[in-house]
Formats: sequence, structure tokens, C-alpha cells
Amino acid sequence: MGKPEIIGYQADPLNWSAPTLPDIAIDSDGLWVERPGSRRYIPPEDVDALYRSHGWKRVYKPREFHARAVDNGGYLMHCKTCGADFAAGDMLPHDVAKLHAETNHHHSVYWS
Repeated sequence: MGKPEIIGYQADPLNWSAPTLPDIAIDSDGLWVERPGSRRYIPPEDVDALYRSHGWKRVYKPREFHARAVDNGGYLMHCKTCGADFAAGDMLPHDVAKLHAETNHHHSVYWS
């Protein structure tokens, strides 16, 4: 499971009062903001802040697994790939999802 992966950004209609996004150039060196007569390099760690400050929101990669807590202290898991629902029991959802993917989907998983 792990952290959701950001795969892009889209305009957020609820944040219409944010300033417009400046012209951006993307090349092999990274992201550059175009200004009249110059360009400013945006380091990778600041790209998210740039988009969000200009009224854009993150788009996340869809997750394969979903877990929710149940009354007995465990978790109920759902796998979107095979549509299966199963109990996590004494294991953490991350470990159960990894075990399920490796045994039922027959591919190794390198989650952190």
C-alpha cells in the first residue's frame, strides 16, 4: 500500500481565486518558469508547491488495495484487481496486500 503516488496535476475548480499558472517549459534539465526576458529553474522538491499555489490539485495513481478497520481490531481488505474482500487478521494491511499480490497475482512487489 504505502504512500499514494502523484502522477500529475489538474486545475482545481474550487480554488478559482488562485493566481494563474505562469508559462512553464519542461526539458531534460527539469522544470523552468518562463518570465519576460528570463527563465527560472524550479527544483523537483518545489514543483508541488508551485502547482498548488496556483490553484492546481494533485492527481494520484489509483490504489490496488483498500483497507478499513473493523470492530474486532483487524482490517477488512479489498483488492480492486481481482475484486476479492478478505480479512487482514493479525497482520498489518500493508503486509497483507503485499502477500496477496505475490501469491494471487503472481508478481513480486517492491513496496517500501
